[in-house]
Order: sequence, then C-alpha cells, then structure tokens
Amino acid sequence: MDIHLEENIKDWARKKGFSISAQDIWAFFQSSIENILVQEKTWFKIGKDYISLVIGGIYLSAIRLYQSDKGIWLLLDELPKENIDAFEFKIVKSTKYFDQMLIWAHSEKIEKVGNIIHNIYIWRSHSAA
Repeated sequence: MDIHLEENIKDWARKKGFSISAQDIWAFFQSSIENILVQEKTWFKIGKDYISLVIGGIYLSAIRLYQSDKGIWLLLDELPKENIDAFEFKIVKSTKYFDQMLIWAHSEKIEKVGNIIHNIYIWRSHSAA
C-alpha cells in the first residue's frame, strides 16, 4: 500500500467537508485494508468524487459521492444478524445465482460510517467475502 495513503484519504475527506471527521473515513478504509487477506493485490483509487479499494476489478469498499451510487459501500459474505442503523443490505447482482452470494452493505449517509467502524461482525464478514 502507498505510504501516503492515510494522508491522501484524510485530505480527500477534509476537502469534501463531511460532517464526520476525516479520521472516521480513514478508520473505515483502514479496517477494510486490515481485513483483506491478500493486501498486496489490492489497490486504491482516489478520484474527485470517490475513494475505492479494489481487487481484480471488484470493489471491496468505497465511498462514492455520485448521486446514483452515493454513500458507503462495503462487500460482505452474508447478511448481518442484526440491523445496523442507516444501512441497507443488498445481494451483489453478479452473485445472485451462485450458492454463496455476496452482499453489499450500503448507506447513503456517509456520516453514519461510525455505525460499522467498530462492528466486529461486519469486519469478519468483509474478510470472508
């Protein structure tokens, strides 16, 4: 991973003027990185309206500001056992017909990222995905 990744992500978040701290945005991506088994094959893409962690063309986690895709996105291997405030869970369309479907955790409210940052279950599920 890029040695300046934390600085770049926090800088991007500060420039967007979110109501949450740049540290929370970094904590989300840091947790995603720490729960990926093959970190050396992942890469970050930071654009004007998004940040995403990708492996082989598959999004693992992202924050997008595009209206149609706006929000926090996190790939999971199963539905959580409990509801998480402000998050919805959708089957990843490309896995709909497989025995082991993947799930998108999504919230349009980026300021709700704190609802998953310390959720151990979510990060275990992300790791398994």
